Amino acid sequence: MKIKPLYIFIALGIIVLAGIAAGIYFFKFSKKEDKPDKPVAKAGEAILYDSDLQGLIPKGTAAADSTDMVNRFVESWIKKQLLIQKAEKEVEVNESEIEQKMLDYKYALLVYELEKKYIKEKLDTVVTNKEIADYYQSHLNDFPLRQNIIRSWIAVFSEKSPKLDKIRGYLNAGNIADKKELQSLCSQFATEFSLNDSVWTDFEIIVKNTPFQEIPNKVQFLQQNRFSEANSGNQIYFLRILEYKLTEQTSPLAFASSQIKDIIINQRKVNLTQQLEKDIYEQAKNNHNFEIYEK
Repeated sequence: MKIKPLYIFIALGIIVLAGIAAGIYFFKFSKKEDKPDKPVAKAGEAILYDSDLQGLIPKGTAAADSTDMVNRFVESWIKKQLLIQKAEKEVEVNESEIEQKMLDYKYALLVYELEKKYIKEKLDTVVTNKEIADYYQSHLNDFPLRQNIIRSWIAVFSEKSPKLDKIRGYLNAGNIADKKELQSLCSQFATEFSLNDSVWTDFEIIVKNTPFQEIPNKVQFLQQNRFSEANSGNQIYFLRILEYKLTEQTSPLAFASSQIKDIIINQRKVNLTQQLEKDIYEQAKNNHNFEIYEK
């Protein structure tokens, strides 16, 4: 039987249309439809969308905390937008000046990041005791005390503690040779004590929460007393002042050493940034990367 060409054409057309229909069906139901970007808030003509909140909430944040973070962000966004819109209406702005300031700020940030990277790679943070001492001697007037400081022994005992007379004698004498024996007695009988006489400490910190903090004239007390004791409840407080310095006197080296170390390191940072600028300039000069035109 001979098939007519018309039937063949019709059959091919049906096959093509079926394929197209199947493709449309597959595309429609297999492709995940993109969700529309939902608006979250509006301030004037500005709109905050859901996509603007992406990454705001750290993973694992509780639902209540997430809601609070979003609410605070939205409120902050609205306030900023309202301020910007108010400023745009009432403040005359030179657009070119604003653009220049933005560029200046951008360049400042870039230079800052470059300097930070360079300093991180090159900075030597080791400061020797000799460097600290040399700086201290050269800048004595730069370290006035802002508080009264002391080197001291302080100990607290129960009124019923044994050997109080012997302990009182050691503290009153303030003899470094007796420190080992005093340390042993304090370890056995004191409720609290500190015999760290190598460290300068703010006098107010030493006497805090002791009867000595009620002393009305602390400068006069320091000048007139080397050993003191006071009672509070059933406790006896002993204070032996080995050395003191008053406000506005020059800080001892040990008290100022930490500050001096920070100063020296900061100076090194400044020197490194200056060296970086110089090196970049000289390298560009040698490579003919800039030119100054004659006027």
